[in-house]
Amino acid sequence: MPNSDDNTKLPVEQFAESKTGRRTKIAGEVRFIKDRSGDKSEWAWGSQGPSEREMTPTFQFQPSAAKPLAAALRSSLMALGHCQSAQNTFVKIKSATVSPDGSLGGKGYIQKISDMRRQFANCAEVLSALSDTLYDEIHAPHWNPAIEENLSGRDREQVEEILSDAEEIREDPEGWAEEEEEEMDEENEAGGKQARSKTASARKWFVTKRGGTPYGGPAWGDDKPQWFNSEREAKEWATKLTKRNPAGFRAEQIPEGFEAGKYPRMKKVRGAATIEDLYYLTTRRGR
Repeated sequence: MPNSDDNTKLPVEQFAESKTGRRTKIAGEVRFIKDRSGDKSEWAWGSQGPSEREMTPTFQFQPSAAKPLAAALRSSLMALGHCQSAQNTFVKIKSATVSPDGSLGGKGYIQKISDMRRQFANCAEVLSALSDTLYDEIHAPHWNPAIEENLSGRDREQVEEILSDAEEIREDPEGWAEEEEEEMDEENEAGGKQARSKTASARKWFVTKRGGTPYGGPAWGDDKPQWFNSEREAKEWATKLTKRNPAGFRAEQIPEGFEAGKYPRMKKVRGAATIEDLYYLTTRRGR
């Protein structure tokens, strides 16, 4: 006859005791995770990481590292969006319309189309995991004092603006990328290099708070952040914004070799600026 205590035990505990002869602790949650780490075609799905970290209470997080962490997050999300857009476009291509042998590429860079589809999925998964990790890290409580208390006003504002960019992209990375691609298509349809050269010769103006980056913060209120066609317009708005925020604003012109993109981003004018000059301004996008 079984012991009366057995009636209170779960079947899994009874089985464990029957096999080991002693009481066994059973986890409160059982998770079934597919292990793809041994599948070379799905290299992006590695083993599950640890559920928690061992943090040293006395560790000093360097405030200066917050900005590059935030920038890495934003870039990862941008890359994820473009990767998802490329994947979505590529999988719609029928192999029979582009390849007689089921492969693409030339000498040294030949891949099967089926493998390329899996590679796109791997890239998207890796970028998604990287951006999730960076997002969790930069929003972790231990970075709050480092950013809020130890960063200067301008540096803190730049970090917040980069994170605002990241939040916007994170809502729909693929949609954001498609908007960027549509803008490029529209520019190409507008007349190519000649149109871009004319734009470069008539560089727009913008309002800035500090440094040379277009301002897109709360002082705009219900007004839409924008580029201006003349210095006069930009100065008028700089005066209006200064009345709303005594920190002060001034008018500046887009640097030579760049043109206005979707506010507040500047884009390199082909043939007018060097690769070293190419950059994206770390400011919040206009609403």
